[in-house]
Amino acid sequence: METRNEEMDLPERVEERLFLVEEQINPLIEELGDVVTPLRFGNGGFVQTLYLNTPDHVVSFGTALRARRYPTEFPQGYVDPNDEFFLEIKRGNLREGRQTKEKKRARLPLIQLVGFLEDQQARWETRDEKADQTPFLELPEKREEVRPLVGVEYHRRHFVPKKEKMGFRLTIDDTITYYACPEDASNSRTFQMTKLGSESHQRLELKIDRRRLSDPNIAPLYTHARAVVEGLGGFRAVSKRYKAYERLHREQTKTLPEIVNELKGFEIEAKLSLDEPELFSHLKVHIANGGFQGFILSPDFPHASEVQARHGYVVDKDGNELGKLLFSGSKVKFNRKEPGSIVEDPYHLGCILKRAEEKGKYVTFTREQHQAFLASLPDSALVLGYLNRTKKKFYVLSTVSERKYGISVDRCITDDCVLVQLEIEYLGASKQPAQPELVEPEIVRDIADITRQCLRQYPGRLIPTAQTKFAWMNDVKAGRETPKDSQNLVGLSKGAYA
Repeated sequence: METRNEEMDLPERVEERLFLVEEQINPLIEELGDVVTPLRFGNGGFVQTLYLNTPDHVVSFGTALRARRYPTEFPQGYVDPNDEFFLEIKRGNLREGRQTKEKKRARLPLIQLVGFLEDQQARWETRDEKADQTPFLELPEKREEVRPLVGVEYHRRHFVPKKEKMGFRLTIDDTITYYACPEDASNSRTFQMTKLGSESHQRLELKIDRRRLSDPNIAPLYTHARAVVEGLGGFRAVSKRYKAYERLHREQTKTLPEIVNELKGFEIEAKLSLDEPELFSHLKVHIANGGFQGFILSPDFPHASEVQARHGYVVDKDGNELGKLLFSGSKVKFNRKEPGSIVEDPYHLGCILKRAEEKGKYVTFTREQHQAFLASLPDSALVLGYLNRTKKKFYVLSTVSERKYGISVDRCITDDCVLVQLEIEYLGASKQPAQPELVEPEIVRDIADITRQCLRQYPGRLIPTAQTKFAWMNDVKAGRETPKDSQNLVGLSKGAYA
């Protein structure tokens, strides 16, 4: 089969994503009718996108590997790796106070994926300036483990400015369906994906070449379009990639045995600061190889998960923490949290926190009801600020107590500031405790044991901390945390954002 290798580096773009309900679409198109015009494509707007990773999610924070094609109808989850795809590496950056996206693309059959990725890594390794930059792509040692993990199919409409077709782009996605790729999916033979579910909302994305933000012919049009979109009351959305990962994890864990929460109404976790988010994968491999005394990877789910969410932190009129809002599409719930305290542990680590937490239930509401919802919260609640949190997580099991713990790396972004922490959190036990009075001390000891072994395995690379995300956001709003510029969003080890 003759193939075309059309490689290109695409312009660095600023992107915004929102959920819209169907009744918001026509008013949007009508109000922007004097500014934008539809952009027609021969295939009718059908899109199939595969997101590539390993079951342990080793692809770096802030980087997406994807294969996209434009069929003439929905393929209903069918994939033929001999078909031509646009193979893309997409990476997040922070430029001049804005989060941007940078892409490298080649038009190739999916069977040539690994060769394309290796070629991109080799090109970076030969660059003279590489010592001052985080690699655009870092591949795992076992290249063949990078494979299609999830897929998304949807219909897309494009709109561009009438006079400046390449100025910015507004897209509306509908009929969005998520799929899981089979465990034996490869880049070399056909396979059928399993449907994970569909999304009832439509998704709007507004994209502009970063260089055009100061263009006098484009900037006013973009600003107007952005204002119209904001005025419609759409909700900020996580990407389709993370929504697919979330649905995949839900499917993978739905048949796991129920665990008993022995500390209802409380959470206990240890927190460690780190500069290298990719330490997550190394830590998981170390534990899988028997590196931690008394703990193993949870046998019922030995892989990792990766999810993203948007949180709003709520305070009373005096600035005291009340809890947080958790958003999922047009749904939101409020979890009340107490300030908490540091728990004494056998090794005097000073980073294990216990907090009272009351979890709410998700409710659906429109943006117009937002203020009414906040007014229903206690003590004249106000939202201090919002953050986007990306979490990679795996589970470990105590071989002594049979309790399950989550080990995760959280990357949080707000106001162009970034927080990265490793957390060890109690999740539950396989059975009711025989001696309830010993539950908390045993849990604290387990968490302390895991934490101490992490510190010994990575001396100087993990730092015990008691800083909560709320406390960090407070520092950001007070100016005690300052944003950095011209960084990429892959890793912190070379001075870059994660």
